[in-house]
Amino acid sequence: MNDVEPSLPKDYVPSFSRKLLFFVTYGVVILAATSPLASYAAMHNDIPNFTSSSSFLVYGIATIGTGCGKLLPGYVVARFGARAIYLYLIFTIGILCMLLSFSQTVMHVAIFEFFIELHAGTAWPAHAVMIRGNFGENFIGEGIQIISLSSRGSDLFGKGLYGTMLYKHISWRYILRLASILCFACALLSRLHQDSVKTPDIYNPNITINDIRKRTITILCRKRFWSGALVMLFLTLLKRSGQLMPVYFNDTSTIVNEGSASWYAAIFQVGLLSSIFIGGSIYNRIVDGKNKRLLCVVLLIFGVILSSLLAIFGVQKSNSYNMLMFRCVLIFFYACSIGLTYFIPTAIFSIKFGQKDTATVSALMDFVGYTFGSAFLINILTPMQKYLGWRYVWAFYSLLTLLSVFITYDFMTMLEVDDTINWSNLRYKYISQRCIKSNENDDIEGKDKKILIDYVDKTTNDMEEEEEDNYNEEKPLLGGMK
Repeated sequence: MNDVEPSLPKDYVPSFSRKLLFFVTYGVVILAATSPLASYAAMHNDIPNFTSSSSFLVYGIATIGTGCGKLLPGYVVARFGARAIYLYLIFTIGILCMLLSFSQTVMHVAIFEFFIELHAGTAWPAHAVMIRGNFGENFIGEGIQIISLSSRGSDLFGKGLYGTMLYKHISWRYILRLASILCFACALLSRLHQDSVKTPDIYNPNITINDIRKRTITILCRKRFWSGALVMLFLTLLKRSGQLMPVYFNDTSTIVNEGSASWYAAIFQVGLLSSIFIGGSIYNRIVDGKNKRLLCVVLLIFGVILSSLLAIFGVQKSNSYNMLMFRCVLIFFYACSIGLTYFIPTAIFSIKFGQKDTATVSALMDFVGYTFGSAFLINILTPMQKYLGWRYVWAFYSLLTLLSVFITYDFMTMLEVDDTINWSNLRYKYISQRCIKSNENDDIEGKDKKILIDYVDKTTNDMEEEEEDNYNEEKPLLGGMK
């Protein structure tokens, strides 16, 4: 047992090999989770009654699995350690992919997809905890960028690989078996991970579910948490649309077959990858919170325009190669517009806001996003696509993107305030409040003064509750820390 997590210098950066290990281990999870999604079009011709509407239904059930997988990461990671939990989940996903390759009915596919996503849902919180233990505070954004690039890069690589296999008339069942073998290999590789720089495993066998329940309730009562969760909810709905792109291209183009549909669908992941790589690098270099907010909001406004164009020009059945390329361009830039905000600011928020409860906060945010996402896919998108067609689907996505603009603006404003003031320092807050309201501090003027006053007014009660929670806390959640 090791229940002490050593602190790191704020500017500490791990070695290249350690970064590469993060990239590979998270990427294999995505490769495994992508294998059935890339096979939907091929399943239409192999499994009875597997239609386009079935794809929405199965994917909706799988999304429920992802949401349910976010319920316990806070407990299991604290109880057993992030590295140990990753070993369990990647080995189990390998077994499930192998079983799925023998499925013969839509219900079998849905059940195995549910459990694959159930286990894959813990991978991000586990990696977030390990990143917190291996990156200094000033470079957490770089760690998040690595696993974000791994996520989208592996999804892109997987769709290209699986699409090529389908194009060469290799059965989708062998795709799942290949994914299973990759999982077993990665299970061995994962033993090189460490929960922190000097400690391979950080866990607390004395922690109980009741401890996690109390902290979960405390987190759910925080206004800042719900600001982040609401952004995650809307952006999850937008980002998950990319998994349905093979079905979209197969339905709207006569020159696309089940194999090439996965190739064209990969353009969505290229857009997300570009957004993370280019947009994420720009975001991490920007110091001013206002400019970070402007970058995210402008990208989402761009997404509203692009999704509206897809609702107009991207729905008719076409045999034109030029039209196919035009739609690919629209989808690429649409993915670019949502990728940055979905991956980078929300993940940084979960680590900085969560601190020792990083796994719990990350899991709860994902749970909100994926739970409502599954309800959205099953109750709205499935009948909408079946009875109204893709025009209404894209129009609805345009509306969701527009709403995301306003929600993201408020969320990024909150992050801007949190970056301006060290809100975890209660003493500083009280001194600032007294000095500013009595005009004793002449060094703070203009907008900075207004931001500080607004911040103090809005967060006084929240800070007092957090100090009381920390004082009354009897058992640590992660690594024996107080």
